[in-house]
Amino acid sequence: MRLISWNMSVGSPRRGKSRFKEAWHYLLEQDPDIALLQETRMPDCLPNEYHHQFGVACQKHSWGSAAISKPPIISGFDVTSLEPRLEGLIRRFEGYQVGVVISLPS
Repeated sequence: MRLISWNMSVGSPRRGKSRFKEAWHYLLEQDPDIALLQETRMPDCLPNEYHHQFGVACQKHSWGSAAISKPPIISGFDVTSLEPRLEGLIRRFEGYQVGVVISLPS
């Protein structure tokens, strides 16, 4: 199983607009089974083999965090449920995190 976690830094127009397609092309060339991505935008066309969940951190530029997965994503979940004491802090960064449950093959 190939798992990639990457802060792509392509969400902000100032930092990565020109690198957006190049970064996604490189990521998909790596053929990950699961990729956990930060500071990204979703491409217009994601290969059909991938399921995805996306959280928008910046409405104006449509960037945030994403999880893409070949195994099915069973559901998304509210990250605050992991640690209720941190709910206020986590809500402050809503969209910067994505919680998913993925069904892995046996």
